Amino acid sequence: KEKILQLHPDLAGKLADLGKLSSESTEEQKSAGLDKLSTEDKSNLTKFNEMYKEKFGFPFVICVKENKFVAILNSIEHRLNNDKNQEVATGTEEVKKISRIRIFQIVKH
Repeated sequence: KEKILQLHPDLAGKLADLGKLSSESTEEQKSAGLDKLSTEDKSNLTKFNEMYKEKFGFPFVICVKENKFVAILNSIEHRLNNDKNQEVATGTEEVKKISRIRIFQIVKH
């Protein structure tokens, strides 16, 4: 499960900046407004992403289709208080949400 989490890109991270996210990830991050962050908001998100990855060893994963920037930032701050086992479980549940949405999009078209 942890290996799956390690494969996820950082939210609004370097891959997004370079246009190297999958089309699905790009669309999902845009839906949460992560492509239009102010310099300050992007800096805050980057700081929390780095803190999270340093603590847990994998990127912060959240279903951005179900959240906007403020909720994402609040969630990462809150989840930094969890232990690694909690975050592996929570991150895995978020991956399941992302997967369900993506499968639905494939079947829908």
